[in-house]
Amino acid sequence: MTLVKNAKGFYEADIRDRVIGRLHLALKTKKGDIGMRRHSALEQFVREGDVALVDDLRKRRINIEAIERCVRDKRPFSELRPGNRWPILAEAVEAYLEFVAAHPKRSKETHVQATHYLKGILEFFGDNERVDRITTDRVREYMAFMQARTDTLSGNPLSAWSISLSLQRFAALYNWLIRQEEKKATEERRGMRLLHNPVDRDYITKREQTRTRFLSEDEASRLLAATPDSMRFPVLAGLMCGLRLGEVLNLRPPPQDIDLDVGLIIVQERQGWKPKTKKRREIPIAAELRPVLIHHLERYASETYVIPSSTSPDGIRPIANHTMWQRFTRVVDDAGLISGRTHPMGVTFHTLRHTFASWLIMKGIDLLAVSKLLGHSSVDQVVQTYGHLSPDHKSRAVAQLGAWLSTVHLEEDVS
Repeated sequence: MTLVKNAKGFYEADIRDRVIGRLHLALKTKKGDIGMRRHSALEQFVREGDVALVDDLRKRRINIEAIERCVRDKRPFSELRPGNRWPILAEAVEAYLEFVAAHPKRSKETHVQATHYLKGILEFFGDNERVDRITTDRVREYMAFMQARTDTLSGNPLSAWSISLSLQRFAALYNWLIRQEEKKATEERRGMRLLHNPVDRDYITKREQTRTRFLSEDEASRLLAATPDSMRFPVLAGLMCGLRLGEVLNLRPPPQDIDLDVGLIIVQERQGWKPKTKKRREIPIAAELRPVLIHHLERYASETYVIPSSTSPDGIRPIANHTMWQRFTRVVDDAGLISGRTHPMGVTFHTLRHTFASWLIMKGIDLLAVSKLLGHSSVDQVVQTYGHLSPDHKSRAVAQLGAWLSTVHLEEDVS
């Protein structure tokens, strides 16, 4: 094999071999260092490649750049064959989202969340980036890019948890690709191609467990006073039933998810939506909440949803999550409280659920009953999350011990 320079100044490689015969290829460069680099890659390729691959090269099915990259990255040469390559990122994301949408154990919210995070990943890495070309260093660059961004709704920097959720979804995409390759290799009775997951597990942080924010009775009264009529039941559903926002938005009118005769709200799976725990649970409707619920059903509910979207014809879709979030934020601001997650005393819709659980525990309700009402899988989770008490309640508890001590006669030390 020799390196030659033609009359126009371009470098060419001339190969003579007993098996492959003569192979003359243009290296498409006038620069000596690039010519030498490509010549060396081509030489190694011909020495290690098989006859079929060389024939593909002769027929221009493989270009010099591909050979150079393959040799540099020390990838299997079989990946140069047409149809035997890892997909580009856009193709991988599309196939993965189709898998999530069709999976019987994945909810619609999971698909929406995956679409949101993977869309941001595509914008950063580009649609045409090969999945096997993304390195851990590139993922670090993506993390730095995310840390410099701000939330579009609040205007605050993205939290470490939001960035971690994005990385979790990115890692899930790679794990899915690896599982698909394993299945395909088994079916085709061949060796499995290796794919490196560039998302380091150390980058995926756990959500920090901080003090759970709950409302005092005065704060709850102020919040209800600032709540408009159309929002009163949704707010009370969180405050007096412990419903999550998604559970409130997906409530259907009687008789599907509300039984007025027995006095129950039923959180249960339906087509297109699953509760977070994927388990059915029943929450009793307090007598004081019943007239508020009936008023809401008569005035605001549709035949399909208790809280329908105002933009949906005949109320066939529930109100959007972000729309309810914006409305509740205005209520919190009108009540003179701090809205959002960033401040330690910030109030979100989930604060109502925390308040529901905390008030029950403070009133002496046993933890097993609280865990059943919340739909938690164990009492331990209730203890870890809601097993706190307000300072006033702690003071009253200690004061009861003090009352006992006051009944005990202690002799003074006269020595």
